[in-house]
Amino acid sequence: MAGSAKGILVAGSEDARLSAGKGRACVSADTIFALSSGMPPSGVAVIRVSGPDAIAAVVALTGGSPPLPRHMALRGLRGADGDSIDEALVAVFPAPGSFTGEDCSEFQVHGSRAVVSALAEALGSLGLRPAEPGEFTRRALRNEKLSLTQAEGLGDLLQAEAKEQLRLARQSASGALATLYEGWRQRILHVQAECEAELDFSDEDLPPGRQDALAKAIADLTLELGAHGRDNVRAERVRAGIMVVLSGPPNAGKSTLLNLLAKRDVAIVSEEAGTTRDILEVSLDLAGYAVTVVDTAGLREASSAVESEGIKRARHYGEAADILVSITAPGLKDAVLSREADFQLWNKTDIAPAPAGPWLALSLRTGAGVDAFLEALTAKVARDYGLGETVVSGQQRHQAAVSDAATHLSRAKDYLQSGSEAQLVLVAEECRMASMALARILGLVDVEDILGAIFSSFCIGK
Repeated sequence: MAGSAKGILVAGSEDARLSAGKGRACVSADTIFALSSGMPPSGVAVIRVSGPDAIAAVVALTGGSPPLPRHMALRGLRGADGDSIDEALVAVFPAPGSFTGEDCSEFQVHGSRAVVSALAEALGSLGLRPAEPGEFTRRALRNEKLSLTQAEGLGDLLQAEAKEQLRLARQSASGALATLYEGWRQRILHVQAECEAELDFSDEDLPPGRQDALAKAIADLTLELGAHGRDNVRAERVRAGIMVVLSGPPNAGKSTLLNLLAKRDVAIVSEEAGTTRDILEVSLDLAGYAVTVVDTAGLREASSAVESEGIKRARHYGEAADILVSITAPGLKDAVLSREADFQLWNKTDIAPAPAGPWLALSLRTGAGVDAFLEALTAKVARDYGLGETVVSGQQRHQAAVSDAATHLSRAKDYLQSGSEAQLVLVAEECRMASMALARILGLVDVEDILGAIFSSFCIGK
């Protein structure tokens, strides 16, 4: 069983080589493997393999022919020394009918650290190497099993913590986003072609009717890209998590509110003023939206260098907040906030009622009013960041490219207004630049420049 898996591959069964010949995807020179399930210990561990020796590895470790493609079989696994590793469910996926487009195999074993380690050692002894982060998906992209936006969506899908993040990720991973961008790109290319046709076959200025049609096509595209860009700004916050910052004077109840929302003791609560010196964060799911609630230092004249730094950070977070919540209580001096608060909470109504004004009254000691605040906060999040079924990205890279495309189309519209043949050259060039901007999103140009950034956030087994 020791030695290279390649020798076994040549002598393997016909089933092991179903992917040979015409139509085979681009195959990497080496074969990779990785644990694709959660870290052990676990009930089951899934190890996936991709590359030219993926099916040969099954032959080597089981000592027999591989199972039928895309069928699971129970097989005993043995290492190079002949020692038993485990009994596993084994499957093979010949190219190109696999996730990566290459020959792939999969081992489902018991999820102990010892079993996973022994299997990894056995695969390494066959000349296979551990995968890098996102390398399986990167190979799928190279073999055109996925588009670049689908690959990005898959990365978001793996990291989604709330329903709305999952919805955005699924749009991208399903190809809906790529379809939208490619549709716009084709319409832009059509306008470009019309302009170039006029340049090639006409010695006269563009007829008024033709100019109006091209102007309308460009204007419609500009409006659609502009609306998409505005939706993208909200989607970016949904994707990253909406930041809710608690601000106010010391002893107002910020840390108590954080603990209530988290349903655990995250922050130290004390009658001593200035207990919170650093930034504390808690992640919540509010009606399907990922929200990060941030507790900050009390705003007052600092009594020490450490507290001064805490207050400086508190003001910075207050300025950057998506939703700023001001909290105060009876007898406390008003704090100067970084900006106008979205919610103004009056705490300790069990001691004194809230004065007249735009206050949401509550008592963090008794819990009175907390549910009302949560309902109001949830309603605001859904109102300000709800996207319905709009196909949108939330990726900063996409946002920058869409904005770039819209800028070029706006310039094209301005050039077109003159109606002269000389200006048509500039209109066609601006359309070309707009289509290139969208092509960058789709990975049709400059793809190598962004792959590292995209796949750096992927887990090893994906």
